[in-house]
Order: sequence, then C-alpha cells, then structure tokens
Amino acid sequence: PIPFKEGIHFSSFEEGGNKYFQLLLNPEHFIPGGDARHVLVLLDHESSNTTISPEGAVAAVSAALKAQLRSTDYFNVIVSKLDVTRYSDSWTPATPQAIDAAFATVGAPATYSSLPGLLSAGLSHARQTPEPESIVLVSSSSGFNSAQKAEGLLRDLGVGDLAPFLQVVDYQDRGWSSYRIQGRTYTGNEYFYERMAGPGDVHRVATASTLQSTIGVALGLTGTRISTMDLYTDASQGFTFDRHLSVDPLSMLPASEGVSQIGRYVGEPPFEVRFSGIVGSAPFSVEASVPAEDIHTGNVNIGRAWAGFRLHELEDRSQTNDVINEVLALSLRHRVLSQYTAFLALEPSDSTFACSECVDETTITGTEAFELPSADSLLQVYPNPVRDQATIRIALPQRLAAGSASLKIFDILGREVRTFAIRPGGGTESIGWDRRSDSGDRLAAGVYVVALQVGGQMRTTRVVLM
Repeated sequence: PIPFKEGIHFSSFEEGGNKYFQLLLNPEHFIPGGDARHVLVLLDHESSNTTISPEGAVAAVSAALKAQLRSTDYFNVIVSKLDVTRYSDSWTPATPQAIDAAFATVGAPATYSSLPGLLSAGLSHARQTPEPESIVLVSSSSGFNSAQKAEGLLRDLGVGDLAPFLQVVDYQDRGWSSYRIQGRTYTGNEYFYERMAGPGDVHRVATASTLQSTIGVALGLTGTRISTMDLYTDASQGFTFDRHLSVDPLSMLPASEGVSQIGRYVGEPPFEVRFSGIVGSAPFSVEASVPAEDIHTGNVNIGRAWAGFRLHELEDRSQTNDVINEVLALSLRHRVLSQYTAFLALEPSDSTFACSECVDETTITGTEAFELPSADSLLQVYPNPVRDQATIRIALPQRLAAGSASLKIFDILGREVRTFAIRPGGGTESIGWDRRSDSGDRLAAGVYVVALQVGGQMRTTRVVLM
C-alpha cells in the first residue's frame, strides 16, 4: 500500500533537467465532518435469468458489504419475496456479525422478481430517514424491457432527487432479450436501470468478473461525493505547470476514491496543496504543506505518466506540424506510444526504426467496416484512480461478431497483465475489475493502459492504481 501522511503521498523525479511531481490525495482525510456511510441494499432475483442461485446472491452481497463497509458505517437490507422483507426499521452498524445476522433474518430472495414492490419500499425508506443514504439495487430481473413498461414504472416510483444516490448491479447472465429505443439496442432492464439511476451508475456482471466484485465496485461509489472539485499544487520556491488530474473535476467524485495529479515544476520544495470542492451544497477549501522530508523519490514512471497525459492532450488538438512534431519527440523520449509512433518498436536498442518485415493484417480480417464512437463514449474506467475495485464500461457497434473485439490492460512498459472476455452482440457492457492480473496477483500502484480493440481500430485510456 502507498504510505500516506495527513492524506497525501507526494513524490518527485528529475530526468534530463526536467522535474516531475506526482501527488496522490485521499479526499476522505480533508472532507469536513467525515460522515459515516448509510447504505441500503435492495436484492431482487429472477432465477430464469441467472445461473446464480438465490443463496449465492445473498453470499455475494454479504461478502461485498463486509469487504467495502467499515464498522463505523451503517446498512440495511430489503429482499424480494411475496411481501418484501426488510431487516430493520433503523440503521445497523456494518460489523461482520451484524451483516451475518441481517441475512440470517431476512433469508434468501424468492425465485421470482418483485422489483416494483422492492423499489417502492426502498425509496420509501430513503425518504423517511433523516440521514443521507445510498441505495444499491442488486437484481437479475428483466420484466421492464421496453420503453412503455420502464417509463410507466418510473412515473409510479417518482425517483426524482434520489437518483444521484442510486447504484444498480444487474446480474442477469442468460435469457437476454434485446429491443431498440431511439436507435440504440438495449437488453433486459438496461433502459429502465439507466433512466432510473440517472447520474448514478449501472454495473453489469460480465464474463470476466464476479457478482461479489461488481457489487464491491458499486459500494465503492456510495457515500460522500464531491462536485466541482479543484486541486492546485504549487512550489513555494518556484512554480508548477502542465498539471494533469486523473479525474474529471466537474464529475461527482466519491470521497472514498483517491485523486492523482501529475505535473512538472521549477524550483524547490516545500510544495503547497489547495483542495477545494462542494459536498452536498456546502463548499469547502483546505490547504496543506508538503516539506522536503515528506517527498518520496520517484522513478521514470512519473515522467512517463506525465508524458501519457500530455500526449493524450496533444492528440485531441488540431494536428498541425508543430503538434505532430511535439507528439513524436515526447513519445520517443519517454518511450510512450502515440498514434504516430504505434508502428515503432520502442525498445532501447531499436526505438527509432520502423518494422520493415511486419504485415498489415487489417485488410485480411474479413471484419465488416464500421466507425467506432468517440473515445470518451466507447471506453470509460471509473473510479480513476483505483483503490480496490473499478468498472470498465465499453460501448461497441451492434451485431458485433464473436471474437472480433478484445479488452486488455497493459502496464507502463507495454506488458499485457489482464485480458477480459467480451459478450458478443455489441451494445454497452460494464466489466468489474478487482485490480488483479490474469495470474490473480494484485497489481502494484502505478499507471496502466486499458486498450479496447475492435477489428482494426483501437481506443485506449489510462488508469491509475493507488
């Protein structure tokens, strides 16, 4: 684990006269109040839609709650039966013993779905409790698989202002039916879940993940969230520049997830850090100082990570000769691939020569031609940086043939560390990742690249592991 001091881990690296810094910040350390999380889990089951038994779903939810919640957090659980069953009328401390007692009391859900009654009971609970809470729906139902059905239930439920606090885990893994709404193909309750969650998140259990790990990702996004965030780092005896954040500062950031900033600087420590944002409707701004003795010595990967952010920024600009020349120079100097250097072998002994014997196989694949969506809509990873669990969300062309797409994760040296299976047929899919490699090892902290290839086209995004 990365050693934090007062919520901050700071490291620097110097190479060729260029100075780089990396700041890792734990928002929970700085959030005023530090309120405990209140999580309500709604468990719904439809046996014909999943290979997971009702008892297996209970075991997955229980294990995820124990792994993600602290004993200072609170929980409650409601399960679908002929009459939905709620564990308690009040909140319960999230100790392992209390979680076991809760599921021993409510038991496993029925083999048939009671989704409307379950959601109604959950939303009623949320509106009657004074504490701000997050709702995590875990369901394999598919009964609201049309716009008419979905919109009708949404009107009856009146989700409204509770939508930002909703996380949905869809564990249907068989019996899918597809339908189109406004030119997009949906499966199961996908349309209903996305409409209901709104700014919340919908997580789908994929082939390469488990129900427990996917619930863990959803639980990791519960609790306090920060909006309109700003993180500013400066050198007291100099200045910083070309800073890059690992998250969208205008998105809803869970306080439990770390924030990373990488940049360059001129001068010497100490460094001054100012972290600002809005929690609920209350703004906050805190400052911290990082003296020289608290700065860790980094390595070349800090420079490479900065170069990766810089290259991504340059490739999004209008491609003039000056921009292309800067991309080439940065890519070769830091040994990070770009859209102009992907054909080069970036090895120390052969880093500036094109491969003269390679064969372009993109013309012999027989793959139907199509245009991929933009990078942001095609491939997303959240939260980012990643502490324990992440969701990789992909959007693929419709009628995608089996085996024509691949999703892989590479380390900063270009070594393949994880491969995921992709469900055929195209559309959107959320894949849970527990930051482990294909061999089951927990990956070390650092910068990794998530690469999605479809036919002869590829999209990549960078992810930071804390």
